[in-house]
Amino acid sequence: LGILSEQRYRSARVSLRAGDCILLSTDGLVEAKNEAGERFGWDRVEKAMRSGSSDVQSARGRISEALADFVKECPQADDTTLVILGVEER
Repeated sequence: LGILSEQRYRSARVSLRAGDCILLSTDGLVEAKNEAGERFGWDRVEKAMRSGSSDVQSARGRISEALADFVKECPQADDTTLVILGVEER
């Protein structure tokens, strides 16, 4: 997180409730390209996250599937790491 010392990063507080989840990822996710050279981008990530339940496994599956459908056979140019945290009821 924050590997560039000269870069300014905003901080914020977010209240999470049971059923919410948060996605942390490397830039390889949004910068993945398809055959036309388009990037996967944040809009596609958000669409995948919002298109189903907030269950962590389900969210991971939707993002992975959307990414695979988008890039098809294009070679991977960067690492793609996802960390998805879910809030469960007690």
